[in-house]
Amino acid sequence: MKRTIFFVFSLLVAFFVSSPLFAESKAKWPKAVTIGAAPVGGTYFIWGGGFAKLLNEKLGINASVEVTGGPVHNTQLVNAKQLDFGMVTAAPVWEGWTGTGWAKGKKHQDVRVIFPMYATYFQMYALKSSGIKSIMDLTGKSVGVGPVGGTPATYWPKILEIAGVKPGRIVNAGSADLNSQLKDGMLDANGQAVGLPWVIISEIETTHDINLLPIPKEVIKKVVAQYPLFSPGAIPKGYYRS
Repeated sequence: MKRTIFFVFSLLVAFFVSSPLFAESKAKWPKAVTIGAAPVGGTYFIWGGGFAKLLNEKLGINASVEVTGGPVHNTQLVNAKQLDFGMVTAAPVWEGWTGTGWAKGKKHQDVRVIFPMYATYFQMYALKSSGIKSIMDLTGKSVGVGPVGGTPATYWPKILEIAGVKPGRIVNAGSADLNSQLKDGMLDANGQAVGLPWVIISEIETTHDINLLPIPKEVIKKVVAQYPLFSPGAIPKGYYRS
């Protein structure tokens, strides 16, 4: 399944960016802004660095990239004006806006989308030696889903629940840490929601034989029915060796 990633920002920053008054007078522009990304090493952090460079070089605004838990955390921080910009995926920010899902009745509506970034895919892999070939094989297994507050940590458990899969243990940590745990035999599968290619898979394929774990079509249909902001997707051939 793929979902689109967006940048969001607070109403205050929206005024700074869009008002003709500020376009005419740089003296009233912010001197510095903060950009919420995710843990170091992920796609968000790379994108955040590029966006910060753009703001600095083209607008003369000093921008810094902050390590966060990901989309849910970024939605919370931008809404609370503790960040100026934040990267999110569609479902977490929608749940924040409507006060549903993780937001548990609290609406986070002091945010605005400024542009779409890229489609992100739910991806999971296991060592080939484990015998795990599908997410349907993960009952009783230990499954990594990224840090708390990120898209994978929020939705991979829900996807597995819809599939009728009951992992023995859900593990929250950064992708690189989870990858190390998997290689050391402390984790059975590692999942993320990320763009293509996921560098963790590209790297582990150079030293280990792995299986990419598909999501059955019938499960995808159920997930999309429950979460309309998701859409079916397939990883094109050529991105990974496996």
